[in-house]
Amino acid sequence: MPAEPHIVIGHHPELGVVAKDSGTSSVASQVLTTTGFMMLAGQRQLYRFAAAEPTPGRIRTAVSRLRAAGFRVHTDAIYDPTLFV
Repeated sequence: MPAEPHIVIGHHPELGVVAKDSGTSSVASQVLTTTGFMMLAGQRQLYRFAAAEPTPGRIRTAVSRLRAAGFRVHTDAIYDPTLFV
């Protein structure tokens, strides 16, 4: 059975592309912000992609960077860079 993800990224109908930090890593918040996400006020461990028009390619780049940094990331298929090689 695969290990639980550190971060889950998907599309929210009102907020757009969001990331949920599982809270298992003390540096996840910092890495999420450097890959284009910003913490939502009043929402612990929930981030929104900061770009005005986040394209799937930009999200795939963020997912690649998070994985390269050692995070286990689960994401909607459209944002999974391994499916678009």
